[in-house]
Amino acid sequence: MTQTQTTTSSSTNTYKMVTFNVPYHLVNNFDEVRKFKRVSRTSMLINLMEGFVRDEVGKLEKDNNINKLIMDMKLRNQNPSQPSFNKQTSKQYERWEDSYNDITPQPIFDDGIDDRWRKDLVMG
Repeated sequence: MTQTQTTTSSSTNTYKMVTFNVPYHLVNNFDEVRKFKRVSRTSMLINLMEGFVRDEVGKLEKDNNINKLIMDMKLRNQNPSQPSFNKQTSKQYERWEDSYNDITPQPIFDDGIDDRWRKDLVMG
């Protein structure tokens, strides 16, 4: 159970009294460590709270940066830029479809044997 009480300083509220229940073993261990470090309970709790807030804000900023990166990647993948097509440079390259023609290539080796099936194959 948490109880809070606001204390007034001058005309503005700058501090808030916080009271909460803690298991005995935890508060005893906490007190032993803070006594060893010669720090008050209030000072140590405030220090821990500040550290927690700073860490969490840093994590949230990282998460926000990661979320921005992911959203940017989604937008880029959703609308991929079309590669530009230049007709002049494309004429320099032979299309693979054009490399296939209807003419059967000549045999690599012509051993002089008069085989009718070879002539039929070559002449079509």
